[in-house]
Amino acid sequence: MSQLTPVTEQDIRAFCESCSWTFQAWSIHRVFQDSLPPGDSRLARKHGYFLNRLGIISQEYTLLQIAKLDDPAIQSGKLNLTVDRIVEHGNWDRATRAQLEELRVELRILPSHLSVLRNKILAHHDRDVALAGTAVGGFPAGMDESYFEALHAFASLAHKATFGFIYAFDDFARRDTELFVADLVAMSSDGQVGNA
Repeated sequence: MSQLTPVTEQDIRAFCESCSWTFQAWSIHRVFQDSLPPGDSRLARKHGYFLNRLGIISQEYTLLQIAKLDDPAIQSGKLNLTVDRIVEHGNWDRATRAQLEELRVELRILPSHLSVLRNKILAHHDRDVALAGTAVGGFPAGMDESYFEALHAFASLAHKATFGFIYAFDDFARRDTELFVADLVAMSSDGQVGNA
């Protein structure tokens, strides 16, 4: 494909859906991370192993989705639906392009902290890292929240410039996960979990 292949309306829709999906994965992970009771709770004592594994899976999946949005516009001759593609191949007016480029700078901060993690663990299984058993990657607290604020602003701006209205991220995942965790904690407190 040509490097000059312009961004289409279909590209914008698919890109915004991918951004929303990444936001949903992050929201689910954050609810589990922030809302589950401490390790000495009844729920954690009964299901701590599973909850720990679920937390790791949701974290790794979320980080991989963030890293994918930061891929170059073109890799091995193939087009990616990424932040770079939207900025570089979109037919934007000067003001919109300037705003998208400004947001792209913000959107590169978190992925820059994830690049080693992605290259060594998330997308590959680096032997040296696996055998060392040490932690790889990380980012300052709150950087993920700033990232998703910028991502929503970016997707909304591209969507509005294309279709005339902003794009709203799907927040049902967060609300449903909060309800699920609350029900799980309540059932555990009532002694209903794990007594079958």
